[in-house]
Amino acid sequence: MTNDGKVYLVHYVLTSASYEQQGFPNRVPFQEFRQRYEILTPNVLPKDIMDEKKAAIEMINALNLDENLCRIGQSKIFFRSGILAHLEEERDLKLTRIITQFQAACRGFLARK
Repeated sequence: MTNDGKVYLVHYVLTSASYEQQGFPNRVPFQEFRQRYEILTPNVLPKDIMDEKKAAIEMINALNLDENLCRIGQSKIFFRSGILAHLEEERDLKLTRIITQFQAACRGFLARK
């Protein structure tokens, strides 16, 4: 590992520890955040946005998350306790609605057949 790599690694560890001490124990990389929670922000992101950080920021704005609830790092989003669990609950509810609608459409199709 080069000296630049070591310096970056030390900075990364210190930054992560600092966010955790400030009350942001949960962290998610930008790409994972977008993959998991984009379903909560339909039609907010154009499909051609490649920069995951910009996409994550747009999604946070669309979700109306208070600035005190999350922090944007260099490669991750840091959340206060409970926020990620809340997003997971919202995601589960949204997926349940989508699956229920799909099942209803399938049953309707089969009943009319």
